[in-house]
Amino acid sequence: MGLFGRRRDDDDEMDEWAYELTRKDSFPLAATITGSIIILVVAVLINSFVGHRHMLVTTLGAGTIVALFVWAAAFLVTLRHAPIGWKIGSFFAMIVVGLVAGVIGIGTAITALQNDVGAIAEIKINPNSGLDLPQGGARGPISRAAFAYFKVVIDDALKHRTALKALGYEAMTSAEALRAHPQLLSHCDQRATVTPMIEDYYARRRAAFARFRADLGAIDIEENFRKGLIDGVDRAQKEHGDLLQRAATNEHAQVGELVAMCQILARHHWVEQFGTIAFTSPADLRDFRAHGERENQLAGEERDMMRESMSIIDAGQSQIRRSLF
Repeated sequence: MGLFGRRRDDDDEMDEWAYELTRKDSFPLAATITGSIIILVVAVLINSFVGHRHMLVTTLGAGTIVALFVWAAAFLVTLRHAPIGWKIGSFFAMIVVGLVAGVIGIGTAITALQNDVGAIAEIKINPNSGLDLPQGGARGPISRAAFAYFKVVIDDALKHRTALKALGYEAMTSAEALRAHPQLLSHCDQRATVTPMIEDYYARRRAAFARFRADLGAIDIEENFRKGLIDGVDRAQKEHGDLLQRAATNEHAQVGELVAMCQILARHHWVEQFGTIAFTSPADLRDFRAHGERENQLAGEERDMMRESMSIIDAGQSQIRRSLF
């Protein structure tokens, strides 16, 4: 007590004490914990639906905005009755939780992207038998697009090879085979059919890549990664594009040599000798051998190009593995 009654500071202490007795309980800790849980759940849900073209901005931004809304709602409902320390502390706590939710969303998206791209590195391509996909199949939109592209290309390649064999030129390997396919020598020049068939095949190859590239461009992934992915695919296609042109030229040349060999046989300046073809004309024998050697050389170049194509694919898969691991 002062000389003239209670001092002013005593009055303030009494007022604060009375306020604390009458103030509504705001449960600030429970509100902060509940709000943080809501922020995590809502931010994760939002991140699963929003676009990923600008993943860093959208994901962190979503977490922060959710945190602000949740804190504002908590403030209106209960935190406005809490001490100033709790008001400030809960605000920063929820903002941090929102940012953490954003970081979790980014980490989850990056992991999913790595798994998706990693599936491409596990593809096994056998030009003679087809495509061997990794267990479980595609793991996301990128590997789904890649698997679809490779399947179209490999299936079409096998069909194209079957169509070429169906022309019957392999029957020229022996007299016995020619007896089994007597119609061949009367229809030697099939280039009117084969030339557009070859051109259509390689046009489909180019169209398949164009669809694949368009599919990659439409995938909702982080913009810089998407551009890098398409740039890498374009570089590989530049190599493959040159390879496809060389392969088409090679096939046309092979067919030309086979037609020439067939036309020589169609003169019937040969006899069957122990199941083989024995020429009775030295000139025909010389010409047949020359075209045969050239066709064998072209077939060897075709095999080299196939190995080159597989090397390009292997190099791309190795680059993916190095970038991921």
